[in-house]
Amino acid sequence: MDLEIKKASTYEAEIIYKILFLCGEHMRDHFGFNHWSPPYPIESIKNNIIERDVYLVFRENEPIATFTLGLSPLVAYDESRWEVKADQAMYLNRLAILPSLQGQNLGSWCMEKIESLARKANCQALRFDAVAKHNKLLNFYSRLKYNNLGLWQLQDTRGVLWDVVLFEKEL
Repeated sequence: MDLEIKKASTYEAEIIYKILFLCGEHMRDHFGFNHWSPPYPIESIKNNIIERDVYLVFRENEPIATFTLGLSPLVAYDESRWEVKADQAMYLNRLAILPSLQGQNLGSWCMEKIESLARKANCQALRFDAVAKHNKLLNFYSRLKYNNLGLWQLQDTRGVLWDVVLFEKEL
């Protein structure tokens, strides 16, 4: 795979929005999930680019995926739920791959890069959540040896409560 990642600039917020929009439509239409439909607001994407590390993944100079990383969680997780005792952990949000390219091992490639970025930042753990009813996604993370720490409830920006599964891996 001839892929590369780069940190996004605020000028690329529209590109990230489009990827999230297409993924949100896909999840809504194929799985009945509407947590990304409508997608994350573009102003929030711009703020994340300034405050966190938002990346774009390119194949042949075309943006095909995005993800967000930070040393603190975007949501107030119950810290007692994490099993790895880490001085520093990396938190992953909004890993999204264009629906037309899903199923081509791009998710695994992205997760390898994400783990590498976390190690370079001296993190001992990578943490994130995934929608509890998205069995295909839950199985994907389990295959990558992420520990399923069970259910938790997350409230989105619209005030909607979602059951999510917390995942963690020691790095």
